[in-house]
Amino acid sequence: MKTANYVFRGRKKDGSIIYVEVFGSRITYRGKPAVIGTLIDITERIKTQKELEKAHEKLKIAYEELRTLDEMKNNILANLSHELRTPITIASNAIELMKEAKDEETRNKLYEMAKRAIHREYLVVEDLLEASKLRSIDEEKLNFEMFDLNALVELVVEELKYLANEKGIKIHFDLDENLPKINADAPKISRAIRNLLLNAIKFNKENGLIKIKTRKKEKFVEISISDSGVGIPDDKKHRIFEPFYQVDSSIRRKYGGIGIGLFVVRKIVDAHKGKIKVESKLGEGSTFRILLPINSKA
Repeated sequence: MKTANYVFRGRKKDGSIIYVEVFGSRITYRGKPAVIGTLIDITERIKTQKELEKAHEKLKIAYEELRTLDEMKNNILANLSHELRTPITIASNAIELMKEAKDEETRNKLYEMAKRAIHREYLVVEDLLEASKLRSIDEEKLNFEMFDLNALVELVVEELKYLANEKGIKIHFDLDENLPKINADAPKISRAIRNLLLNAIKFNKENGLIKIKTRKKEKFVEISISDSGVGIPDDKKHRIFEPFYQVDSSIRRKYGGIGIGLFVVRKIVDAHKGKIKVESKLGEGSTFRILLPINSKA
């Protein structure tokens, strides 16, 4: 006696789906071939099976996400440790060598080396502190004042130009002389510009170029910072403003940093009801544009 079973999907009069399992066996009845069958409603079993499959799939996804997060955490901690220890090591070695230096020129060079290393350390720590505060920042926590954006840009460039000089990078200004003053939080806008300029220097080529432009755009002022650097792959652009995200997050990557800078920039711009845009071509450079309301509280 041969037995076969099939599952059929049907629909009841009320529109609900039903699953039926049919068992059929060939038999001989009163000398003639016949089929005896059994029908079983397995709708609940099918539903349970599908729910288990969905749960299993969710578990697989959750596991992969946890594994990815664990890898990210390890990379973040390794990178953070590297970024904090390296400047301390450089500064300490420079200070020790200063004790043995016999001529003033050598001592001055070592002093500048130590000072730059300490400044690098300061920037990393400042980014971490800023990121922790900005997770919950809103308009009420900003300290608004009227100020000249062009003057602020020039101050930030003056602070960081030594980094550009080390790589032979030229900085070209194209600042609108008639740019109106804006009502915003000057220290936070300064932080955003500083982070963009740091990136433009860090990811630029030796003897490269940075262009900084300001313009009025209707009710906004726009500042753009362009570099002639490595650029950003198209499939990475949508993630660069995430906290701790880096295009190359391994400790062996060529460029330093812990992946907080652009996250801080975005949070500051969002808090001012502004906009940030990025244009980039791999191998040719990037342009970041910030649009800020002339009067953020208007």
